[in-house]
Amino acid sequence: MSDQDTQQEEAIQPVSPGAVLAQARNSQGLSIPEVAEHLKITESYVRAIEESTFDVLPQAAFVRGYIRNYARLVGLSGEDLVKDFDHFIGNDGLDTPRLQGSKKVKPLRAHSTPSPAHALALLLVVSLGGLSYYLWNNWLDAEPAAEVAIIEEVSEQLPEYLEAVENTPLETDLEVEATVVEERASSDPSVVVEQESEQVEERPEFPPIAVDSAEIVDVTADDDVKKTVLGLGKPLVIDFSQDCWVEIKDATGEVLVSAVQKAGSSISLDVFPPVSVRFGNTPGVQNIVYDGKPVARPNSSTRVASVLLTGNGQG
Repeated sequence: MSDQDTQQEEAIQPVSPGAVLAQARNSQGLSIPEVAEHLKITESYVRAIEESTFDVLPQAAFVRGYIRNYARLVGLSGEDLVKDFDHFIGNDGLDTPRLQGSKKVKPLRAHSTPSPAHALALLLVVSLGGLSYYLWNNWLDAEPAAEVAIIEEVSEQLPEYLEAVENTPLETDLEVEATVVEERASSDPSVVVEQESEQVEERPEFPPIAVDSAEIVDVTADDDVKKTVLGLGKPLVIDFSQDCWVEIKDATGEVLVSAVQKAGSSISLDVFPPVSVRFGNTPGVQNIVYDGKPVARPNSSTRVASVLLTGNGQG
């Protein structure tokens, strides 16, 4: 082979960007650990770049970034070295031989198109998400409806019970009065006639009197219950750092709050223990203070959690 052919073969040899970077590093007195620390990569990556063993590195896009940062560190042109890298691995369409003493460089594969298995997995995830959303909404809608039905049933039965209790003493009084009338009748006939006439006149007035008494007792009982609830109420304050759905229900069975609270908002109200609090986004809960005492924030992997607050604090 002539000297001219040898010079032509050397001219078409691809330039190794790793060798150029290694030479520049040595000229500046930098070590491989120092370069790795500056580039925020491992020492094995730095050696792979300098030795042009690109098959042990990540995809080409990452390697180009490493080369640019390395070139900037040693004062070289990153774009020129990236072009040398593309030419070296054969991405420019030329059939270039590998450097002597280096490993065979395999062209880095680009992202493959999604396979049917990936599409099936994506469809399964979407289906599970839709099913979870459907069950969550139906469960939330069904439970408040059941609570309303129970409250209405108790409200309907309470007046009947109070009326029965109030009517019992009145019937006893009537029986006692009838007994007295019978005893007087046996001793004094004139008294019997007088008592019978009075009973005939007074009997039509009994039903309205009984109804009025029951109504008065109902109002008094309601006032006593309200005073008791207000006396035992405890302050509850909740702050939110993110949008979060919350539902608060105390011992009265009434749903006090059931809505999405915006980030930066807070809830402050008096509740009657025990209190059930449910959250739809636990990371969005910033602070919980119950009866002047902080309560530990809920922590759940599903982002949905419930907290029970009793009279002594968190249950």
